[in-house]
Amino acid sequence: EESEKSKKKEFKNISTSDMETVLEIFKNAAKENKYVGFYMSDAEFCLIYGETENIIIKEAFITSDFLKEETDRLFKSCKETEFVTFSLKEQLKYFKNDDYDNVCDMAVAHYLINPLSASHDPEAVKELYPDIISKDDIKNPARSAYLCAEKLLAEIEEKGMKKLYDEVEMPLVHTLYEMEERGVKLEAEELKRYSDELDVMLKKYEKDIHDIAGEEFNINSPKQLGTILFEKLKLPYGKKTKTGYSTSADVLERIRYEDPIVDKVLSYRQA
Repeated sequence: EESEKSKKKEFKNISTSDMETVLEIFKNAAKENKYVGFYMSDAEFCLIYGETENIIIKEAFITSDFLKEETDRLFKSCKETEFVTFSLKEQLKYFKNDDYDNVCDMAVAHYLINPLSASHDPEAVKELYPDIISKDDIKNPARSAYLCAEKLLAEIEEKGMKKLYDEVEMPLVHTLYEMEERGVKLEAEELKRYSDELDVMLKKYEKDIHDIAGEEFNINSPKQLGTILFEKLKLPYGKKTKTGYSTSADVLERIRYEDPIVDKVLSYRQA
């Protein structure tokens, strides 16, 4: 608890729906800040820079349309500032445009650094950088993004993934958002045909796996699969945990050529 307190960065908190104060907040955000953290919701807009955490409440004259115009002006006028957040795709509906080059999603950056992580939210980043983000910080996506941005983006650069991040992963966020907004045209008959083919393929893999194992079991159950592989078939590298043997992809890849059943299981999972 003591270490949590010592590493916690203190911010001056401003919560307002006063027009004059809000305009001052945007004016200060437009000054020479290397990073500005933000997070927009239905009820409020959080902007963090320097030592100040600003909560702009949507009410009265502070409308969604007003904030769209102000954020558009802010993002476009501050080309040297990185505006950082978490879960950008879910916020794009609040902004005038969805193609700002200087808006960064820390969840995407964390995915590139740690692709095997089960999640890429502020709590996951805290596990990666426990020295800069506290338990309280993860409650606020804007604050979490602001605190980890420099370190996370520097690591992206050091690992040679800056081009991948800028030219592939971030544009993909906008593409996925546009797909969700506009919808995707599907050929229903073709989709049904593929689904039927996939069903036949899965049943064949299932039968082959059961034949090799010499019994039927739930292939989707790590516990049952682990028992078959490491106890009945006595394959190597079995690592038993409290819930049974690990049958993760990396474990199975390691023993892929030890027995035909392993290759079948991997193909079954990928189908």
